[in-house]
Amino acid sequence: MKFTKYWKDNFYKLGIFLICYGMNLLIFFAFKVDKSVIFSSSFLYMICCLLIFFIPYGRKKKFYDNLLANIKELDKSYLVLETLTKPEFYEGELLYQALYEINKSMNEFVGFIEEQMQDFKEYIEMWIHEVKIPLSTLVLISNNHPNQFDKKTKLQVYFKM
Repeated sequence: MKFTKYWKDNFYKLGIFLICYGMNLLIFFAFKVDKSVIFSSSFLYMICCLLIFFIPYGRKKKFYDNLLANIKELDKSYLVLETLTKPEFYEGELLYQALYEINKSMNEFVGFIEEQMQDFKEYIEMWIHEVKIPLSTLVLISNNHPNQFDKKTKLQVYFKM
């Protein structure tokens, strides 16, 4: 997570802060407040502004950087939810819940596909066993009665072609 993009995304907060700060200064000048009070309140405003920007940035940066790093490391990136810890901020919780739903849907889909593959495999095996019995019967009959049929008509007689 880059600070410049975070800054651009939260630029409106700075605008609101500056408007409130300007109104506060106008009130101070209107009531002719001492300059030391103005400087101390300005200092507190600046500290609050820095805290408002940097504390959420630090929390979000840790989560999103961890998320991106885990996605790059995994060969199956849809399993990234298993590598994350639940975040402590609302946007992260929303993302975590969305990833949980996506992961659940993916697992259900993979289970459905595996079930279909197993059903198809069983169908093929059953079909092979059903075809194998008549062929084995033909081989046994032809081996037990070698003089009764010539090679061309053996299959025609048994399959009534």
